[in-house]
Amino acid sequence: MNETHHILYHHLLQRQNDLPLIRTSLVSIWPSIFLLICLVIVVVLRVTSYQKVIKIIQSIFNFKTAKSIDGEEYKFFKLSSILLNVFFIFNMAFLCYKLNSIYKLILVKWSGVMQLLFFILFILLLLLFKFLLNRLLLFISNNHKVISEYNLIGSLINQTFTLFIFPFVVLLQFSKYNSIFFLFCALVILASAEIYKWYRGFLISLIEQRIGLLQIFTYFCALEILPGLILLKYIIETF
Repeated sequence: MNETHHILYHHLLQRQNDLPLIRTSLVSIWPSIFLLICLVIVVVLRVTSYQKVIKIIQSIFNFKTAKSIDGEEYKFFKLSSILLNVFFIFNMAFLCYKLNSIYKLILVKWSGVMQLLFFILFILLLLLFKFLLNRLLLFISNNHKVISEYNLIGSLINQTFTLFIFPFVVLLQFSKYNSIFFLFCALVILASAEIYKWYRGFLISLIEQRIGLLQIFTYFCALEILPGLILLKYIIETF
């Protein structure tokens, strides 16, 4: 084909740049790798602990199943428990990262990987803080059965609802549609999990153990509300 008859000639478009433009935007592959790790955790759970995971899901909606898990002395250091807790931490950290990347709340100048690592560390500190408060509350109130049962059902609810959140986290990263919709769905599920956790704790405390409303509210403040507020206030003031 003659150069003068090339497709790029004899048109009305005006050349804006005489030289090739440098590509400045880079596609990050680390979110894909991170979500692939989460998917691998799901596959490992499916292969090694499928019945256990199904029983955990059933336990948050069925009191008898929850009692049976409690009777089996549910171990947090079993492989299934470790994987589910890691899966929960990873998904919550990635959800926080996506929320922060959309609304530019904190750590704006940090890279995406550093933000994700920060949120993982934040969630680990929050869980450690809650654990220490639980120990202190157990020592002060001597109400071992109620607090232990609430911690168990709270952990099971977190693990279960994280499995429901994960598809929206994946869509939030890879879908071409409006990411706000998937973020909203994930946050609604997360809020539902927290409300349901408080509801189950209310039933355990008021109906089964016959604890007063004021004491129940004190437990919830110490176990759920206070740790989050303290760390959130620290992050907002620091970063």
